[in-house]
Amino acid sequence: MYFQHPEFLTGLLALLIPLAIHLFNFRRHKKVYFSQVKLLKQVTTETKKQRNLLHLIVLALRMLAIFFIVMLLAKPVFESADKQKPAVSGEKSLYIDNSFSMMSEGNRGRLFNNAIHDALALVTGSARDERFTVRENISGNSFSKSLSRDEAAQKIAEIQISPVVKPLSEMLLSGTPHKTMEPDSRQWLIFSDFQKKTANIRDLPADSNISYLFFPLLNIRTNNLVVDSMWFAEPLLIPGRKSTCWIRLKNNSTSDYEKIPVILIVNGQQKAVAGVDLPANTSIDMSMSYTPESAGWKYGEVKIEDYPITFDDQLFFTINVVPHINILAISNDGNSPGLRQLFGSDSLFALRQESAQHINYNRFNQYNLIILNSLKEITSGLSTQLVQFMDHGGHVLLISGNNLAEGDLLRETKSGRLVALDTAKTRVSAIKQTSELFKNSIGSIPKNADLPVILQHTQYVFPAQAGIESLVTLLNGDDLLARNRIGKGRLYLLSSGLDNTDGNLSTNLLFVPIMAGIASQSGSPARLFYTVGDDEHLNLQLTNNIVGERPVTISKSESDEMFIPEQLVQKGQLQLSLYGNIKTSGYYNLLLNDSILSAMAFNYSRDESDLRCYTPQQIDSLCQVAKIPDYRIVELNDTGYTEVINALQKESPIWKLFIIFALLALLAEGLLLRLRK
Repeated sequence: MYFQHPEFLTGLLALLIPLAIHLFNFRRHKKVYFSQVKLLKQVTTETKKQRNLLHLIVLALRMLAIFFIVMLLAKPVFESADKQKPAVSGEKSLYIDNSFSMMSEGNRGRLFNNAIHDALALVTGSARDERFTVRENISGNSFSKSLSRDEAAQKIAEIQISPVVKPLSEMLLSGTPHKTMEPDSRQWLIFSDFQKKTANIRDLPADSNISYLFFPLLNIRTNNLVVDSMWFAEPLLIPGRKSTCWIRLKNNSTSDYEKIPVILIVNGQQKAVAGVDLPANTSIDMSMSYTPESAGWKYGEVKIEDYPITFDDQLFFTINVVPHINILAISNDGNSPGLRQLFGSDSLFALRQESAQHINYNRFNQYNLIILNSLKEITSGLSTQLVQFMDHGGHVLLISGNNLAEGDLLRETKSGRLVALDTAKTRVSAIKQTSELFKNSIGSIPKNADLPVILQHTQYVFPAQAGIESLVTLLNGDDLLARNRIGKGRLYLLSSGLDNTDGNLSTNLLFVPIMAGIASQSGSPARLFYTVGDDEHLNLQLTNNIVGERPVTISKSESDEMFIPEQLVQKGQLQLSLYGNIKTSGYYNLLLNDSILSAMAFNYSRDESDLRCYTPQQIDSLCQVAKIPDYRIVELNDTGYTEVINALQKESPIWKLFIIFALLALLAEGLLLRLRK
């Protein structure tokens, strides 16, 4: 047995009132005038016992009346001893899981519809004066206010499926003033499929003031196919140049699937289609070819068909097809004949040359690759700008001038240090053909291949933690070409110059694959897609210097939705804060004066794609591990499931008995006193 309103039990103190009155009346003395004392003594003895018995009976009836009235207000509920009792005292809070996994099918239909139906049955069947709080999965969820029965029912009926994915403990705890929710008694009634990826039951507060009622909604189908992610093998996409699109598919089920159609769509047109076999509980990476026809922003989509979970059957992405690769060559006099001859003859590249004395740092963000061609001096200002350029995704090729000028840049990037200038004649001995720089341009190398001869080169020492990758090696073991990752970009080190006094590298056949490979792999493309609810803070590389003077806006493609995000321009990047303004998947445009600065694609989180859920037995085990003192699991297959839900909140019919008992006690007292007179 437990009480729905135990605070009224303090009314039992009122039992002291008739007891005090009874004791006070016992001590009162009455004068009785009688003619014969002998007869008086006999009458007094007989009537005193009757009067004491009468007083005791009246006292008992009055105390019983008060007791029954207190029990009526406290509303006791009786349960069998083998059931765990929920502490129904305090405010009752309902959490309805409206995540995408609740779109699964159960024995009674869609799980989400079942949750709404059961929650409404619970609320509408409760006492009229009952108060509730109702929670769901929404961005920036704050603790909802206390609602009346009708208000709670209306709020529950308005709940819709949401893309927000958060752990169960966070959904219950977020927005509360204390880590353990509220200091008073609280009962949580949780309607969910208890997906394993998000139902972190062991993190729920194990507080004696908090009780949990778990309503697990069991799905009958856990099969789900997912378009998990995609990427391009090439960092930059260029018109007319064939690119490879990689797509990762997942099969979250115990069944094998054959010839699943996968469709690649760009700008509304189907570009490729393929059938793929998906073994059970596996993920595969498949490739498709795509050749962009023109430059500019493209809106892409990868699609499959699957039922009933459909939110993860398509993946939106955007790509920026650049007209060419922008290269800046910085030399001592602003003239690099070898580089001009190589890059100037190919429309794939756009080369600009500048003198080391007249560098325009403000235009660095417009280039994919910056080449430092044997500079006599690399100033600290130039080093700082280059590090920032690489942090944001740019690539830098440092061609050694054999004058130890690049020492400061190596130290600032923690790439190593200079040792000495080696003037001993040597030649190239090994090439890392598996690198993306060479795998499309160099096949097999014959034993008697004409490899570059190096007359002098700079020797470097690279620390192990720097992560330097050797690409081209000399006979003495030194690196001719090495690279290091700096931020989102790369730093390439070519230890020998391009002059004839340094060797014949610039005239050798290997020179073209080296330089073209570095240029083709340079630059950092914009992100293909973001995740709704997760990517709330974006950093975009700026190529337009007027950004920051006027605010940018974000609008949904083919829609009237538009908002101004919080924005900050810092170190050549535009930092945007969305604060939950993007709620649906699709394409969004970043606009400045009605011009598109960037196109972005948002997709729903794939955390909800795994439909594996906890069973009631597993929930019970997790509660025991978490040492939750007060919980109960209400299963669908319980006898009288609907009655169990209704009984949790309906007024107990026992109150009628207590009214009857109280009235009978008062009636008995009145009759007894009347008959006595």
